[in-house]
Amino acid sequence: ELPLMSGLQMLDNILKAHKNFKISTMVMAEDLSDDLKKSYSKIGVTEILAKPISLKVLQKRFEELISSI
Repeated sequence: ELPLMSGLQMLDNILKAHKNFKISTMVMAEDLSDDLKKSYSKIGVTEILAKPISLKVLQKRFEELISSI
């Protein structure tokens, strides 16, 4: 949790402020409930990953994210 807002709120603000641009975003978090995953998807987060995550999987996801730009 961030001091002034949650990560979800921060990303929502960033994506809304730059809605004319395609911004790829990746969230990595330990505590990802189904509701939180849905909330991240709703605001346009590109990739949602649960920690812990292996380096191999993380690298694959980054490569997929970059190639989609």
